[in-house]
Amino acid sequence: MIGKMRIIAVALFFLAFGAGLAGAADIPLAVVLSRTEARVGDVVHLELKFENVQNIPAPELPDIPGCRLQYVGPSRMMSIVNGQASSSLTHRYALIPLKTGTYTIGPFSIPAGKDRFFAPAQQLQVADAGQPLPSPPPGGSAQRFSAENEPVTGEMSERLFAVLSVPQREGYYVQENIPVTLKLMFSGLNVINVAPPELEADGFAKENFSSRPKQYQESSGGRVYSVVEFSAAVYPTREGNLTLGPAKLTCTLAERQRTKRRSRGSLFDDMFDDSIFESLLGGLQQYALEVSAEAVSVPVIPFPAAGKPSGFNGAIGRFTFFAQASPLQVRAGDPVTLTMEIGGSGSWESVKPPEIAAIPGLKTYQPQVRQQDSKKIFEQVLIPESPDIQEVPALVFSFFDPALKQYVTLRQGPFPLVVSPGAVATVAQIIEAQPEAAAAGRRRGTQVIGRDIVYIKEQWRPAVPLLRLNAGFVAVHGMPLAGLGVMLWVRRRRRRLQNDVRYAQKLRAPKVARAGLQAARQHARAEEVGAFYDRVFKTLQEYIGHRFHRPTVGISAEIVDVLRAEGEIDEAPAEFLRQCFSDCDSARYAASQFDQEKMRLTLTRLEQAIDYLERKKK
Repeated sequence: MIGKMRIIAVALFFLAFGAGLAGAADIPLAVVLSRTEARVGDVVHLELKFENVQNIPAPELPDIPGCRLQYVGPSRMMSIVNGQASSSLTHRYALIPLKTGTYTIGPFSIPAGKDRFFAPAQQLQVADAGQPLPSPPPGGSAQRFSAENEPVTGEMSERLFAVLSVPQREGYYVQENIPVTLKLMFSGLNVINVAPPELEADGFAKENFSSRPKQYQESSGGRVYSVVEFSAAVYPTREGNLTLGPAKLTCTLAERQRTKRRSRGSLFDDMFDDSIFESLLGGLQQYALEVSAEAVSVPVIPFPAAGKPSGFNGAIGRFTFFAQASPLQVRAGDPVTLTMEIGGSGSWESVKPPEIAAIPGLKTYQPQVRQQDSKKIFEQVLIPESPDIQEVPALVFSFFDPALKQYVTLRQGPFPLVVSPGAVATVAQIIEAQPEAAAAGRRRGTQVIGRDIVYIKEQWRPAVPLLRLNAGFVAVHGMPLAGLGVMLWVRRRRRRLQNDVRYAQKLRAPKVARAGLQAARQHARAEEVGAFYDRVFKTLQEYIGHRFHRPTVGISAEIVDVLRAEGEIDEAPAEFLRQCFSDCDSARYAASQFDQEKMRLTLTRLEQAIDYLERKKK
């Protein structure tokens, strides 16, 4: 009887609870501050967690006076409990207080289609950089997350740790593709909300870690660990004993709360036993943790000198090479298209087109490059200017195979050409005036020049009446053709924008830059130093990401040296970009040292760098 009454009571509770939610206008939103007390200059992580949603763009949060707010990136998590699947989308922000005081974060009201997500405001206490933070009150806090990202130490480090690794080799080569894995391993713990790692990679060009890590179990030291494995690739840009790492990632440790059970002195107490609600509602306390993986040493050795081909330009991997020229029968001055296709696997940044041997009378132009999944295509225009040109010279492509530790040389051609003389230009002929015509002219008193045009008509009349081309005729008959041409151009452009992501991003880069510069000017006029340099930094990230097809999240001053080493930018704009990044970093911690003049100088540098890069693109 007691068991039936308990079930009825629980059912009535959930009916009332569900009815209350059905009438609510807002959907609760989990807002997490990694700490509620910080010092000036500390980084406070702000997370907006949306449960069971497909896709919500990163909300544009309002500026917080006295703080710098920067979007870090999204993360997704999916879990299956007792056969029930659930997912969450988290947008992460970095909040840096610039002044002491109490800051109110929120409230948040974020629209998403027909729904709206709501969360109440939270408080952030900020002390001076040199002051200790106050101790938490006895008994702790009932907040969902702990006060700050806690490093994993002590006994916990044996049950939760991260390992960074690369394949063990005696040495790697410059621009060689090096696979990198980072494993987050935990045993007997409930770890959720694992964010992609951040990797220090001085001396490397790197890809971002995969946003969809592998998940499996692994035995080590007598324990069974759950593993979340992220993968990426790095490419060394110089020789030497380089250090890769350390790497850091954040995650959340969820522990079940145990409440003191009440005595069962009455039937009512027995009906509402705490254990029932603990098992159904699951009281969890969550802690944000930061896990570090130690750095690894990566030896980068020079290419061997023995057997090095003269035309080797640094290509490393395992490739195939195919080339063809078309057409092979032309007139002097007509173009010949040379298509070179390099396929296989390796570092595509190191693959350059083979050079064509210089031949007098054969004019060459810079090749156009197209990158596909597993091949790189170069198309180069050649113009034979003389019938003496009988062939396109043989092409040689050399690369270094790191698995075989030797150079490989592939050849294509030569390609025979048949070049005929070009069209003969018509030369105007001057005809001597006849003696009879000269004598008749003298009799009429007209001076006759010895060399003149034979015959000139004083009045020209067409043999057939011309069609009158007035404005109305052109408008009526020309508009359909013009409309058809515009439609074809729009269709072709739309297809390219859909299929060529790099091209679409490059076109959008100037628009992004203009919007960012305009917002920065407004902050400069209002003398909002922190907001100004925050906008400049965001503009740098968005413009460089779109212009050079790089992930926007994580772009920092290091990208300038990478682009300079790859030949994407010259030294002049590179220096301007370095100075802009340096100003943004300095303003983050010493905003009082920046005035109107310094903001104007930073803005001028940014405008000059963007203008230079856009003019170079054209």
